[in-house]
Amino acid sequence: MQKEKYQKLIQILFSMRGSTRKVGLHRMLKVSKIMGSHQNKYPTIHIAGTNGKGSVATKIATALSLSGYKVGLYTSPHIHTFCERIKVNNLMISKEEVVDGICRIFELNKKHDLHLTFFEITTLLAFEYFEKNNVDIAVIETGLGGRYDATNIITPILSIITSIGYDHMDILGNSLDLIANEKAQIIKPDIPVILGPTANRKVILDYAKQNKSPIESLSSIAGFFDFENRQMAKLALTKIQDKFSLKEVSFASLDERPECRYEALSSNHKVIFDVAHNPQGFKRLFEQIKNDYREEDIHILFSMCKDKDLTHSLSAIEKERSFFYLFDENCDRLIDANVLQKILQDLSFENILLFSSLEKAIDQAYIRSERNGVLLVCGSFYIMDRAKTLIKKKTDQTILV
Repeated sequence: MQKEKYQKLIQILFSMRGSTRKVGLHRMLKVSKIMGSHQNKYPTIHIAGTNGKGSVATKIATALSLSGYKVGLYTSPHIHTFCERIKVNNLMISKEEVVDGICRIFELNKKHDLHLTFFEITTLLAFEYFEKNNVDIAVIETGLGGRYDATNIITPILSIITSIGYDHMDILGNSLDLIANEKAQIIKPDIPVILGPTANRKVILDYAKQNKSPIESLSSIAGFFDFENRQMAKLALTKIQDKFSLKEVSFASLDERPECRYEALSSNHKVIFDVAHNPQGFKRLFEQIKNDYREEDIHILFSMCKDKDLTHSLSAIEKERSFFYLFDENCDRLIDANVLQKILQDLSFENILLFSSLEKAIDQAYIRSERNGVLLVCGSFYIMDRAKTLIKKKTDQTILV
């Protein structure tokens, strides 16, 4: 019965995504106060950025937990289950806790006529759960933005802006300065801020100076793109060592990456999962692919959400070595496979195969990539769960034979 209730509540919650609400933090501030301002009961680190924020958040949270602290981690979106979004010391919130928490928030939402959004409800659930579990510190990743992001009611001990690139332009603005201005507004007066190489922009520096927030900028680092995430996490940990002393083992954890961030499947078959979904992410992904697989064909199992900048994202991909496997998937957020095929053709890509299902696309992509190449699954969080399950099953069968 509890499982059925969980599934029903999650369906209701997800049906709220994309609904139009008046922009602002007024709903969060009001309901947070009613609930007891949970987010003010423990220290927080706040992380924004176009790319890399989930990786940096995970590295920091893991390092702190290895030093003996009880650490909350709030990230989005998820790969397999909603519960992944809210963790304490890498343990997911239980379905029972989700049901209890969401039911309370739904009741407040109705009683006070708040019209809360999907992300506001999820964020409130995380803030309450972290206080209930007596965390020593929580690492909080923003959703889309900064200024009006539901997470932006916290006053952290450290702010981090990992990167600035083109994404969510319908919400954040259609220039890098407009996007940077939105991200900058997680910065709070007198609170230190760390900037990744592409976040070192005048609009962010000016905003930090106005708020008298000490700034530390990271220079660009050559090599694997996660090296920058590692350095940002390491710098963040050194910044808070006066409050949270760290064991040496903590720094050894900084190579850890969240699932589906240039994740290689452990088998003889070369398979990479990566959730790159915007121009900056694709550029760095394919630079690494080109470096690691210089002579091999790239077999790309691919789909993207309707709101993404597909044309600029695809410009990072080499036409000659790339083979696309498109498919119809029952997800209204993804671009229709026929539309995606037409866009690729208009961009002069030639090696495009279209399938009626993800399963059939994987069958062919797996066989063809095994001969000469690497199978790359990318473009959206929403395909990763089923794709991983199906591909792992094939890998297990191959190993058994």
